[in-house]
Amino acid sequence: MYTFPELRTKLKRLPKNLQRLFATDPVAAAVGIGFLMAGVYIRHLNKLGSFKDGLGAMCDALVIAAILKLTVDPVLKRELAKDAAKDVFLYAFGYSLPPKLREFVNDLVLETKIVRRQCHLKWHIAPKSGDPTRVEVYLDASFFIMNFSGSDLPYQHRVFSWKENSEDVGCVKALFCEAKGSNHSTYRKEKPDELTPGLDGFILGDKIHLAAHTEEDQFRIGAVYYAEAEHPGLDQFTIVEPTMEIDVTVTVDDELSDLVFSVVPDPTEKKDSENYVYPERQKSSNKLEYTWSLKRVFVPNERVLIRWKKREIKPPAFVTIP
Repeated sequence: MYTFPELRTKLKRLPKNLQRLFATDPVAAAVGIGFLMAGVYIRHLNKLGSFKDGLGAMCDALVIAAILKLTVDPVLKRELAKDAAKDVFLYAFGYSLPPKLREFVNDLVLETKIVRRQCHLKWHIAPKSGDPTRVEVYLDASFFIMNFSGSDLPYQHRVFSWKENSEDVGCVKALFCEAKGSNHSTYRKEKPDELTPGLDGFILGDKIHLAAHTEEDQFRIGAVYYAEAEHPGLDQFTIVEPTMEIDVTVTVDDELSDLVFSVVPDPTEKKDSENYVYPERQKSSNKLEYTWSLKRVFVPNERVLIRWKKREIKPPAFVTIP
């Protein structure tokens, strides 16, 4: 038995509970079907007299309400959420931006559905055989691809090879996709006929299917690039899709241990353009390596550059002893 205060509290909650119950799609569908049948039955009854038309119209109204709940209401909520997101965007920082930049950021924030996560750019610098003035540059670039929208989307990896000068050697050596628990999406392209650029200059991987709200580690996609350069020299990776967090690792052969390296953008956000570092000997691999972590969001057409030059040997400083 309930006490009077408890009973009064439960009666107060009853309208809200009924509202939640009738707001669910199965109940709305059942109500719609029930009143549709009731409307047909009422119109065939002669006992109701003048009440028949009024009750039939009421049943029609409830059927229409159920149809609106199941069809129109989700669309309105989705559009309302989108409009709210636009309003929040403008309130947060949109009004303070120039119109063109505001339009760009608006499209990036509200229209982006596919992003790259945990991108790792692994550069390997090796001496060029027979030419002490040049080096061979290998880049293994890989990332997890994610679809964070509520709809399934197709995806196809697109790459191209960048060269500092037109006469330089530059090519894509491989394209690959490592799919967790899904062998049909896994591929690796290494043959020359599989790596032929299209008319737009891009080399395409296989099409894969990204389910809505893709797991972060479901698909790891990447490419292996090769180029030749001089020292001092540089190599770069161009961002073609929104990318969150990039780790940059450079590995250099022992024959080039006199090289120092820097990355742009500088993760320390210093303005010093000569922020070069020395690769360090790794205990686990015994290789000369250095890693930078770029903890930020990159937008399409941004670039990550790695630069190298021979370390400068500074003459010793002489101190006058009084």
